[in-house]
Amino acid sequence: MVGELIAKEEIPQFKFIPASEDKSASFMDKLKGALRLGNEFKSKTEIAFQTDSGPKRIETTVVINR
Repeated sequence: MVGELIAKEEIPQFKFIPASEDKSASFMDKLKGALRLGNEFKSKTEIAFQTDSGPKRIETTVVINR
């Protein structure tokens, strides 16, 4: 697993490092898959990101807020 596992409530404590290239389009498909896991199977997904203090990751359920 990449990065230190943190609680999702800790995310605001970190400063994100911008990626060298924009991969938003490819990540949208992955988020849709994670959304399906959360909604249909009640399964968690892992989200990793780079911060100024190194890589971090969270495990959470992705849901739609309406």
